[in-house]
Amino acid sequence: MTDIDLKRLAEDREYWDSVAPLGATHYWLPSGDWYQDCGDFAVAWMSGAENWGHGFAAFRISRPEIIPRPAKKVQEVEWDGEGLPPVGVVCEVLHMGKTWELVEIVAHVKSIDGSKAVWQMIGYNEWSGDSADKFRPLHTPEQRHRDESVKLISYHPIYKNAVVSLADDILSRYTLEPKQ
Repeated sequence: MTDIDLKRLAEDREYWDSVAPLGATHYWLPSGDWYQDCGDFAVAWMSGAENWGHGFAAFRISRPEIIPRPAKKVQEVEWDGEGLPPVGVVCEVLHMGKTWELVEIVAHVKSIDGSKAVWQMIGYNEWSGDSADKFRPLHTPEQRHRDESVKLISYHPIYKNAVVSLADDILSRYTLEPKQ
């Protein structure tokens, strides 16, 4: 690998993305190795093979000799919820038809069934692509609080076999929109 500007690597996400292997979350100073934090374990970039190696126990990511991938400073791209979210936007995707997850849009692709936005889940190494109807803009803190309350109510064992969605019933009584 060519010389890496360590100061820039620690501060400039665009620079990081230009020199790091796709999916890298950490750079280990002593060895110059790239790592991908996968939650309970981490994998190392195998330079000769050009792929991620086998999983091993999580390393301590708080050590001073490890540089984490810089976070985006500001959401540079605005999106009103219409059409595909633009590349670079952080939004939510309806993951597996069940839960809304925080994702970053990394590309647009054309497929047989139309255009899709390719996303990476924030904090995880999960990638996929979906059509425009599966995305929504980030919710406000109040909306997220409401969503969490609805989730708690919806999963309560007493209401598991209810004919009417209790969460939607409560929201409609208080003139709040039911979750889409």
